[in-house]
Amino acid sequence: MTTQVNRVRAHLEAGKSITPLSAHGVYSISRLSSVIEDLRNEGMEIDTVLKYDEMGKQYGEYRERRPIGVHDLVQIKRGYGIGLPHWVRKLKSARVIGKNRDASLVRFIRGKNIDDVWVNDRELVNAD
Repeated sequence: MTTQVNRVRAHLEAGKSITPLSAHGVYSISRLSSVIEDLRNEGMEIDTVLKYDEMGKQYGEYRERRPIGVHDLVQIKRGYGIGLPHWVRKLKSARVIGKNRDASLVRFIRGKNIDDVWVNDRELVNAD
């Protein structure tokens, strides 16, 4: 018998993302965050991309971690980005404009404010 953890693992390993709503509809999983925590405890690297629905309510979209490259759209992971300006940490996404080993040069734009900042890849999540 396939467990919820195995179903979600297979889903993520197939390169697909999953949200609480899709997990409930497709797999009848009502507590996706618990399944994701179990997978992370088993060593699977899973990123959470924060999204907003039409009513402005925030939810998480989970996907298997993939390398960050130049031109990728990224987000600062929740709880990271210490030392960055507050408005930078609150942006929904930014673009990688350069790479150096395990760090990315990220361009953050808000109105007339533009900041190019080196950020460790462990603090970033692919948002595309």
